[in-house]
Amino acid sequence: MCGAEFERVINEMTKDGPCPYCENKKVLAGYNGLKTTHPNIAKEWGIENYLLGIGGPEGYKYNSTKRVYWPLFIFSFIKNKGFFQKMTIFKNSDNMIN
Repeated sequence: MCGAEFERVINEMTKDGPCPYCENKKVLAGYNGLKTTHPNIAKEWGIENYLLGIGGPEGYKYNSTKRVYWPLFIFSFIKNKGFFQKMTIFKNSDNMIN
């Protein structure tokens, strides 16, 4: 259990329903955010995401379909040189895991 507090509708108070964070339905920073679960992917998070108000990797899960900016790797030694590509978090996670 994550230990997080969350709100429920009053008629669901008698039910001992699942936690939305433990069920991976909501993001809880430090528990199931991208930065916590996949730090190798989160470290590649493009600065443009902050500048455009998208936020940081801790606000998204690894299987999110949100399109965000990632550094474009032309060669392994050319990295973070101002070239970015927009790709879903899920697709980028899939590319980096394989």
